[in-house]
Amino acid sequence: MNGDVAIRNKIKLLQVQQYIMTNLHADLSAANVAAHFSMSVSSLFHLFSKQSAGTYKEFVIDTRMKKALELLNSTNLSVKEILAHTGYNDRSSFNKCFKKKFLKPPLHFRK
Repeated sequence: MNGDVAIRNKIKLLQVQQYIMTNLHADLSAANVAAHFSMSVSSLFHLFSKQSAGTYKEFVIDTRMKKALELLNSTNLSVKEILAHTGYNDRSSFNKCFKKKFLKPPLHFRK
């Protein structure tokens, strides 16, 4: 029985992660994502803490930053457009997160 629960939780985690990856431009607050999956915010946090290597917030930020880097390297989109594609409204917070993740500002990676 515990094995079934673990499998269901892993599947749910993968569904949530896929939803996040395909909706980076959207409001991915824990409340919105939890509501989308008909679960409580605490259940969402618990799912990430038990089934993944990090927290919900870390996963969202990491996924957004990886997508931003991909867009910088593979498109001619402006940084402002990349912000919109990755769910950021504020360039300052985007730059702060980006520098923390990649140790360099976004335009350093522009090809």
